[in-house]
Amino acid sequence: MKKLLAVLFCVVVLATCMAVPAFAANSPGAKPVFKVEVDSFSSGSSSSNVTTVVEGDTVKLTVDAKSKHTFTGWVIEGVEGVDYEIVSGSLTSETIVIRPLTDLKIEESYDVPGSAGEGSTNDSDKAPQTGNSALALAVLAVAGAFVVMVSTKKAVKA
Repeated sequence: MKKLLAVLFCVVVLATCMAVPAFAANSPGAKPVFKVEVDSFSSGSSSSNVTTVVEGDTVKLTVDAKSKHTFTGWVIEGVEGVDYEIVSGSLTSETIVIRPLTDLKIEESYDVPGSAGEGSTNDSDKAPQTGNSALALAVLAVAGAFVVMVSTKKAVKA
């Protein structure tokens, strides 16, 4: 009977731990945080051509004026007004300030002689690891159930 109660308790704790993150609401004063990934065209060097400054809920992007190539504009994945807002500048200006409304991927584009298409050479499509603590809590609940079963088995033998 103790085993059954211990397993039932662990299942209830596991279900509760998994449900809390799923149904938790944002706190009233919390602002959403969005990831802005800037893929910089560095023409073989290890340094970036873009300076990124986060100011409150906006991101200011400035392209290095000393680049060997002619800057043609910014390429932002998403729809203006839905995924981001342009606060100042434009997609063709060397400095642009945007307010992300979702996660964004931004690239600068250059007119590179002898190449077709955009100047960006970074073709990375790997997303960052994300997740919540539900898996860790599930592992703890299973480990707790194991400990309870082993300890009750030893208590019965003694």
